Amino acid sequence: ERVDLTLSLGGRQVRVTALRDTGNGLKDPLTGQAVTVIGPGAAKKLLPGLDRAALADPASAMENLLRQAPGLRLRLIPYGTVGREGGLLLGLRCDRVTAGKERLGELIAISPTELSENGSYEALTGGI
Repeated sequence: ERVDLTLSLGGRQVRVTALRDTGNGLKDPLTGQAVTVIGPGAAKKLLPGLDRAALADPASAMENLLRQAPGLRLRLIPYGTVGREGGLLLGLRCDRVTAGKERLGELIAISPTELSENGSYEALTGGI
């Protein structure tokens, strides 16, 4: 199932289509809240200064973004997938993330690769 999300950050609003993925168990290790994952194309709309290639090294991407915009609320989020070794994703706390009128957790993770091969969705979210 697809759902429309609105990501808000510093006066900028970006609308993305998300796939509701019941297998998406990514959680904020500090709060236990679900984390929405977005692809680099959607992230570039939200953070125009983002270097998509830098997402392969999330720590460096975080340093670069903080130099450009020190007020961003960035962090690294650990993840794991079936059949692959885990790693880190660049995390960003948005001002607001909504699905229709429902407010979701503000923390998003940015994937270094696009999430949909055919572009039919730009984000993954768990059950809403």
